Amino acid sequence: MVAEPRLTAKQQAYVTARIEGLGPSDAYRAAYDCANMLPATISREAVEMESHPKIAPLIAQVQAAVVERLTITAEDISRVAWEIAADGEIQPSARVSALALLSRRHPEFSEKHEVTGDVRLRVEALAAIATMTPEQLKALAEKARS
Repeated sequence: MVAEPRLTAKQQAYVTARIEGLGPSDAYRAAYDCANMLPATISREAVEMESHPKIAPLIAQVQAAVVERLTITAEDISRVAWEIAADGEIQPSARVSALALLSRRHPEFSEKHEVTGDVRLRVEALAAIATMTPEQLKALAEKARS
């Protein structure tokens, strides 16, 4: 096991502030006395802290662990969405939203459909069908079945 690098108290305070979510400049302000420093100086010092050979690996290690913990897969989202959709105790609008999210994984529910072939013929056929009476539509359906 590799021993952790020894940091000064202020360096450790900086690392702790970064791990707690502060940006580099704010973490520098939290760790060091910056009362007489210009913002540009604080920013420059914070950049130096970020590249310090003892500090940078510690911050990177913690950030990588956080990212790994927060990584959500499509499978995770689908599982939770299905739990919401199937739960009869949950508000109907939330269940519908969950089903809509789940449907995005299936191309047959997509709002975009690929049209192949002669589009003009399809449009003309749809226009002709739109003008047919119910009796004509029934006759056409019967003819198509036989």
